[in-house]
Amino acid sequence: MRKGHSPKLIIVLTLLSLLTFLSVASCAPLFRRRPSQPPPRQEPPPKTAPAELPARLPSQPQPTLPAPAPKPVQPKPESSPAPKVEKPALPSDQAASQLIAQGWDCVSNKKLDLAETKFEKALRIAPTSGSAYYGMAQVAYLRTNYAQCLELAQSAELYSFQEPSLLLKAYILEGDCLARMGKRDKAVDAYRKALELDPGSQYILEKLKRMGQ
Repeated sequence: MRKGHSPKLIIVLTLLSLLTFLSVASCAPLFRRRPSQPPPRQEPPPKTAPAELPARLPSQPQPTLPAPAPKPVQPKPESSPAPKVEKPALPSDQAASQLIAQGWDCVSNKKLDLAETKFEKALRIAPTSGSAYYGMAQVAYLRTNYAQCLELAQSAELYSFQEPSLLLKAYILEGDCLARMGKRDKAVDAYRKALELDPGSQYILEKLKRMGQ
């Protein structure tokens, strides 16, 4: 049977073991893995303040040009009031012609009084108007005032010597008045004067035929 270790041996072994442990323990920090150090922190570059704009340079005074000489003010001519435009008056013969035309319109509408007024006004403007006298003679004939008609028809003949057509009408009207008044011979003379101005007129020949000619 194996004998057990002696106490001294045990103590020696224990001491050796202790020394070994201490030596290992003292060397352990050397072999211990160093913890990885974090990379150095990079500080962001300092923010640079925006460059200040240079102060606005004072504006250099612009060279002043000499002001143009003022133009001489010409006095405005005094404006005279515009002349009043008046409607020109119609010539006397034209005004009379308008009245005569209006008178014949009244005769056509059997407005004898108004027609007579128009013809009289025309005579005041043109006292030698054969047309106005003939118009008044016609009004008198339509009123069966044959004596007045004869007088006016003869006045129309007097002022119509330069108007053959009007003179022809005046002779015929004079013959009609004389025929109504029973003066056949004088009526025939008036019709023949008319026939000289319009030879071959069936209208005048018919009147002469009624007079027995």
